[in-house]
Amino acid sequence: MSSIGKRIVKWTIIFISFCVAIAALAFAAHWQHTYLHLFARPAPAPTVAPRFPIFTVRASTNLDDSLSSDAPASFLTDNDGTFHYFATLSQYDNTDQGDAFIKTYTNTDFGEMNRHPGSNKIITDDTFLKTPGTLCYKIDKRAKNPIETPFEDDHCDVIGTWIDHDTGTWYGIVHDEYSFNPWSPDDKATC
Repeated sequence: MSSIGKRIVKWTIIFISFCVAIAALAFAAHWQHTYLHLFARPAPAPTVAPRFPIFTVRASTNLDDSLSSDAPASFLTDNDGTFHYFATLSQYDNTDQGDAFIKTYTNTDFGEMNRHPGSNKIITDDTFLKTPGTLCYKIDKRAKNPIETPFEDDHCDVIGTWIDHDTGTWYGIVHDEYSFNPWSPDDKATC
């Protein structure tokens, strides 16, 4: 074989070897990109600032019994900044026994109200339906916002108190139960 032929064969082998090496490197890069991540550890999650502020809550584990209620209590801060707490109770008596009422507690805040219950200013309003002058007296006969009382055996609670700060007017929802005898299987409760 002539020297030119030997050179052509030599350069052909070098060229083919170079092409095979490039192809092998390309295949290795593709394999690494496609399959190697399956065996790699996941990247750590980036540290992200919280979206909402974090608060620390300190609370007492005890609530003074005098602040308890048998219906949802409510809070209100009056236009002058005075804090009020409302707790209501209504027993199922046929006569006014003094155990149907809403108590309005006044203090600087709920924590102070609970820690020092003796410092609370308390106003108790009778809510018995059949007693003249109570908050719920003859609620079915009122000209404004009458509440149906088909059997005149109602038990009335005032709940959900709030204030219209533009006018200073206080509002409350009247929770009214009638035709109610929870101990009799023959009667159906209607609220």
